[in-house]
Amino acid sequence: MAKNFHIMIVEDSPEDYEVLSRAIKKAEMPAQMTHCFTGEEAIQLLTHLSSSSDSYELHDTTLPDLILLDLNLPGTDGYGVLEFVKTRNDIAYIPVIVFSTSTNPTDIKKSYKMGANSYISKPQDLKSYKEMALHFKGYWMDCVSLYK
Repeated sequence: MAKNFHIMIVEDSPEDYEVLSRAIKKAEMPAQMTHCFTGEEAIQLLTHLSSSSDSYELHDTTLPDLILLDLNLPGTDGYGVLEFVKTRNDIAYIPVIVFSTSTNPTDIKKSYKMGANSYISKPQDLKSYKEMALHFKGYWMDCVSLYK
């Protein structure tokens, strides 16, 4: 299992972020979580971390190992963040998992066409959130080899 696993969560809803972060903790993921409320905030932080060799000392964080991204954000939406990540050679390797309430096939197709590595529809209840977090941990932390 990866140590010092870092997840960037881009989510404008404090309630959704709270439920997700609790599910991650209950799944016993040893992960540092960085929360960005807006697409602009995520882009700004990713830009700074990717261009700063001393980012760890400045922010007590590094580039994320993966990004959980809501699509429906104020200002720059999730598609804008996804495009930013996947068109920058220095960070395009970071897996982006779209995490959205939308189950619209158009949103799913567009996300994958833009380079999303996975698309997860937000669970409807707490039990389902915990189950999703356990599956997420099993795949992204225990099975996959990620670039560091």
